Amino acid sequence: MRKVVLVTSSLAFGGGLSKYICTLANILWEEGHSVAIVSTHAARESCLGSLALIDEECTFYSLADRNKAGRYLDLLFLLRKLAPNLIINNYNAVCQHVAPFLCSETALVHVLHNDTPDFYRIGSIHAQSVDGWIAPSQAIADHFNAYTQNRYRERVTVIPHGVESADGEPAAAQAGGRKELVYVGTLMKHKGVLLLPKIIRGLERGGEVFHFSIIGDGELRGDLSRKLEREIRTGLVEMTGTLPPDEVYTSLRRADVFVYPTHVDAFGLVIAEAMMNAAVPVVSLLEGVTDDIVDENENGFLVPIDDAQAFIDKISRLIHDDALLTTMKSKASRKARAYFSLEAMKTHYRSYLNQIQERRRPHA
Repeated sequence: MRKVVLVTSSLAFGGGLSKYICTLANILWEEGHSVAIVSTHAARESCLGSLALIDEECTFYSLADRNKAGRYLDLLFLLRKLAPNLIINNYNAVCQHVAPFLCSETALVHVLHNDTPDFYRIGSIHAQSVDGWIAPSQAIADHFNAYTQNRYRERVTVIPHGVESADGEPAAAQAGGRKELVYVGTLMKHKGVLLLPKIIRGLERGGEVFHFSIIGDGELRGDLSRKLEREIRTGLVEMTGTLPPDEVYTSLRRADVFVYPTHVDAFGLVIAEAMMNAAVPVVSLLEGVTDDIVDENENGFLVPIDDAQAFIDKISRLIHDDALLTTMKSKASRKARAYFSLEAMKTHYRSYLNQIQERRRPHA
């Protein structure tokens, strides 16, 4: 049995990185591996929401009560005590700094979760001690290779994230009826949520019949609530706050269109979730990221960043063309099931971990 430790700074209920860690922990456990999660900066109490998504067989360690210097030493001692076959690090600088002092039998893999220089900087700390890097999209792999001047290109592997499958076949669009639109994600500036009021009001002016759910929380929730006060009061818009994963899936299952005007993303986990539930994505074009998930004019639409009118035009087209909406819903669901299911993710990781093991095995 392989012993695996997942290292992270913290877990936040509803966050994409945290959901990935919980999903991977369950996959590894189902594959017969012993799994532990180490958080260097958050206590168990603050991680309870996310930890509830993990089977009880997964052990959790927190170093949140340590000072900065003690945190490095305690993480090193803990990892040497656990003596895992593999550490999967998730944007944690402490783990990267202690990497040269790990047991020689322990392999280290770093997951590049976002397309920003700081993620690449932390991922390349003590790069000589890293066995490999996982990028969820080709763009992340390309940008990390550019950041590191292609020194580690052969050790960078693209593995898309996986999402839970939806039950049943997608329902056909309701002919002539009100269409359900939804946004799911953190309410932060980099997610482009300040564009949502413009999109909603543009659809209103066009006389479109729709209901818009905004699912998530963040620093811009109050600002959005004020800007959409009238629409919320009349019931056109609903702001739900953060919902449990099963309720998010239920909301996506009811939705016709998933609206996602993000500026930054590493993979677009929530886009895959929307497609899995047959919500047609109308999302920002991020080359090498969202266009790896959405096939333009086939199972969704890709829109220039911050182009409110382009979002309005694509959404209006889907609202008015029930046949197109039904076809795209079906194609979105099929694409997600084929490429972004947990089974696909499990297959990719099984193959990858076998390669890491084979690479480290001494040969005569």
